[in-house]
Amino acid sequence: MHRGLKLCIWSGPAGFGLFGIGLIAFAHFLPPPPPTLGMDQVAELYRNNALGIRLGAILMMFGASMFGPFFAATSAFMWRMEPRAEKPYTWTQAMNGTVIVACFFLGGLLLAITAYRPDRAPELTYLMNDISWIVFILAAPPAVFQSVAIGLAVLADPNKLLPRWMGYFTLWVAVIFAPVILGVLFKSGPFAWNGLFSFWLGAGIVGVWANILAFQMLGAIKSGRWTQVLEQ
Repeated sequence: MHRGLKLCIWSGPAGFGLFGIGLIAFAHFLPPPPPTLGMDQVAELYRNNALGIRLGAILMMFGASMFGPFFAATSAFMWRMEPRAEKPYTWTQAMNGTVIVACFFLGGLLLAITAYRPDRAPELTYLMNDISWIVFILAAPPAVFQSVAIGLAVLADPNKLLPRWMGYFTLWVAVIFAPVILGVLFKSGPFAWNGLFSFWLGAGIVGVWANILAFQMLGAIKSGRWTQVLEQ
């Protein structure tokens, strides 16, 4: 029962895992190359691991695509949480989730393009590298509004499909996501795209949050709360 919904929920942790494998194991971008690297250093980085970056980018694009079914499952839950017919939180989550998928997919695609011709002029590789990492950063604003919508939907749910602490936790995740966008302003320090707030804290919390949300939704199905709401 509910196999399709469960499959979509599991695609979240699986997608984040696949994205991480591509980023770390193949592309060797843990952490990302610092924005302070010189033009020749960035070009050398891509020349030395062109195949690994391209393979990693493929995995990252597949992983990003798997976020879509996960966000769809989240919308299905939110649809049952909202008492209002208009479902504003559900639509907010769905639209911002679409932008997030696009940013992560395009980021992987741009890394693949950058590594496709590692012998190109260093200034072009330098430019493409900047564009690639800034595209990832651009997922922060929609992630903030997505998290706020999910958190408020959980707290407003009269059926308590998910525990209230999940709502508060998700709102805190939105606060943590917000500083990530500052990576477009800084080339060094905690707000640079490889810094504490923009990468380590932002990337770490999104993985933890997605896994917790997935297991909470699966728990709601297993406990029968999902079926009870459908029958109302």
